Formats: sequence, C-alpha cells, structure tokens
Amino acid sequence: MKKLDIDSADWIWNGILPRKPENFEEEGVTIGNCVPPIFEAYCKVFHPFEVTADEPDTLENHIEFKEILSEIITFNYKQGTQKSTDPWETNSGRLGRLNQKLWMTDPNLKKWEYVTWQSIAEKYGLKFHNEINPTSFEALFEVIGYPRNLWFPKGGYLPRPVFIKLVSVLRAATDTEQVCVYQIPPNNINEMELVVCSFEEAITYFKEDFIGYLYAMDKSWIVYTDTDLHFTLAAGAVSVISAIMNSELEAIKCESDTRVDYSSDKVNRKKIYT
Repeated sequence: MKKLDIDSADWIWNGILPRKPENFEEEGVTIGNCVPPIFEAYCKVFHPFEVTADEPDTLENHIEFKEILSEIITFNYKQGTQKSTDPWETNSGRLGRLNQKLWMTDPNLKKWEYVTWQSIAEKYGLKFHNEINPTSFEALFEVIGYPRNLWFPKGGYLPRPVFIKLVSVLRAATDTEQVCVYQIPPNNINEMELVVCSFEEAITYFKEDFIGYLYAMDKSWIVYTDTDLHFTLAAGAVSVISAIMNSELEAIKCESDTRVDYSSDKVNRKKIYT
C-alpha cells in the first residue's frame, strides 16, 4: 500500500457534473454529480435493510415516531440538502433517534439479518425502481405505522460483509491488480487521502464499513458512497456492471442522470400522497 498525492484523484472532481442547488426539486442530485459520467454503464448497490426475529412484525403508530418521521420528510422534501453539521440533525441521525425510540433498548442486543429493498418495497406496496430511496419508506411508514422488526439501511457506509462481496466481484470482473482508495471521511475533509493498493489491502484499509471512492488503477471502473447515500454507486464497463448485477448483491441498473437524492422518488411519493 502506497500513499499518492491527492491531486491524482482530480480526474474525479474535474469530471463530475456541477450541482444546481437553485433547481434542486426538479433536477436533484444525479449519479453524474457523484462520479464522472464517462463510463459505459452504471448501477446502484443497495445497502441492505435488516430485520430481527426478536421483535414482532407489527406496525407501531406512535405519535413520537410520527413526529420524527415528519421531521425527516419535511427536511428531505422541502430543504433538499443538508446544512447542519450536527450528526443528530442529519437524516441518519434522525433515523437513529427514531430507532432508539422504537425499541428503547440497545439494537445491538438483537439478532439482525440482511433483507433486500425489493422485498421490503413489495411487502408494503411500493414500486421498486432505480430512484427509490429511504424517504419512500419513511413517508409510507408515517402513514401506516413503523415496522418494529425493521432497521433502515446504513447511510453513507456500505456494510463490510457487502463491501467484501463487491470487491470480490470487481476483482473477478477485471484484469487490474491495483486499485485506488480515495477516502473522504464525513465532516472532516482535512483527513482525506489517496492510496494505491491491492484488492486485499483495500479490504483491510477499511477496518469497518466502506465510505469514499474505490477505483481501478486504470480507471476502468469506480464505486462510491457518501454520508447521505443509502446505496453505493458503481460505474464502469458493461462487463463490470453486468457482473455486479448478476451477483448476489442487490443492484439495479441506472444511467448517469439517475437521481440519488432524497426527493428522487416521484413514483412512490405520488402514490403515497394521493
């Protein structure tokens, strides 16, 4: 593993499309605003939901839960972008408070299993498509109640077991032996660094979950997740994206203009509020 000058990662910043906050509701944030729109194919790899058999599969319709969900939805739809640096005032922080109120016990004491977005969407009558997002579920649960046995996907972090599987797929699908890790820790950009390493070293570099950029040394593919994303974006050759799509990972085909922001899901939003 070797550190590189972070200027070597400028191809990312120079390649991504500029965001347009003045037209957020209509255009939002797209994949092209996160990774350079120069690749043949794109997909989202979903960070899984989790369920536990230690709680009943019932819906809680409690005023405290609704207040926090309403806070999240108002924040997402009306403001569009996050401005607070307080971790409890981010969407992930709000969900954390919601989950704490829901169980009133340490969730780590329970046994959790990964489940797919598609299975949860189908269970509760939402359409699974490439612009679905956590707000789709939050808005619905505000109306019907919150499932006691359900834990939302990790925002900004690809869980380590899923990251290891993704790295394995990428390694098998490409000829490159070296990858670059460009890590941007949330709320602390002064610590970002760029390293070149092997696939195995990339896994050990992240002691826990993955965040930031990982890309092939030859720039034939790139994957990325950040603080407010509940999925990891992947871009590259058709063969690479096809390998991800055909693996056991939950992934869905996208385009460079597929939205990734909290207001992206017009399909389910219209369904819930009409």
